[in-house]
Amino acid sequence: MTVLDPVSPLNRHFPPDRLLYGNLVSSPHYLRNLQGRPGVYFLFPDVSVRLQGRYVLQLTLMRLSRVDASGMVRVGESGSVLAQTRTRPFDVRPRHTYVAPPQTPLTEFFLQQGARMYAFASRPSRFHSDGSF
Repeated sequence: MTVLDPVSPLNRHFPPDRLLYGNLVSSPHYLRNLQGRPGVYFLFPDVSVRLQGRYVLQLTLMRLSRVDASGMVRVGESGSVLAQTRTRPFDVRPRHTYVAPPQTPLTEFFLQQGARMYAFASRPSRFHSDGSF
């Protein structure tokens, strides 16, 4: 995942790789959607943008060409691009004004299936007093 366009001119002098942090690579997750249909999903639960502004991200699905014995891709090695897409423009706000949106039913369903994402208690009635389900 990379920053495609920092729409705000304020951010144009920063290199794109310095704006994003978190896990920028995801392996496929085989999960069912709300209708029960199986699918392949790539999850990025902790990706963040460092600076306030308006952004578009580009996501690239690649087949890695060569993996060494440890399971890592060697520096300088590449793969073939299978698909690319861009997000809709979104705004990054200062931390002190940010309010996390409630979890979607799809996120909750993925969590029930074992997806490793942050679980915020958006609906406290579903959680016990000790924080467990």
